[in-house]
Amino acid sequence: MNLRKTEMARRSGGLSPWRFWCLFPVLWGALQAAGFRVEMAGRTQTVFLNDNITITCKIPGSPALDISTVGVVWFVRKKGSEEKVPLFEYYGDHEKAYRTGANISPEKLMRGEASLHLPAIQLSDAGEYFCKVVVTPEMDEKSVQLEVVDPVKNNSYVIVLPIVAVLILAIIIVVYCIQKWYKQKKQTSTSMTKIYEAVDQI
Repeated sequence: MNLRKTEMARRSGGLSPWRFWCLFPVLWGALQAAGFRVEMAGRTQTVFLNDNITITCKIPGSPALDISTVGVVWFVRKKGSEEKVPLFEYYGDHEKAYRTGANISPEKLMRGEASLHLPAIQLSDAGEYFCKVVVTPEMDEKSVQLEVVDPVKNNSYVIVLPIVAVLILAIIIVVYCIQKWYKQKKQTSTSMTKIYEAVDQI
């Protein structure tokens, strides 16, 4: 964590202080003119059980951000619950994940992206996810619904249907064979009857 922050500090150090403060009003003015807001990818995001996922949250048209003045908080409201609980926090030197593996990329945050990465999604992770971004003095929050699909449970028909088809085909073959055997037996019986009648007439 410290190495990552040191690297980000080194990268941002390429811009001299006087240039930064000269450009800051222009960049901030552009951000304000565009209207500060966060955007997420649609209203619903679907993921398969045990997959990794990135829930998109961006500040469209934002200039390069000084992440030391940016705060990001992710919340989740699980299905069947009315409570919003914190999932991940990032602001200043503070970074805390309330869910194992939850994280955002500070490098991408500098470019206005506060997307949340979650590994090994479980059925219990389904719910509404809220992305709250603060760029002093502005703040905005949006949400997206996360649906978790169990491919085995939801695609069980893929396994069942071929089995049913094979059983139906087997039944058709058996019925066909029985009918054919009965027809042949009937024909043989008729032939034998005619032979016996012919013998009796001699």
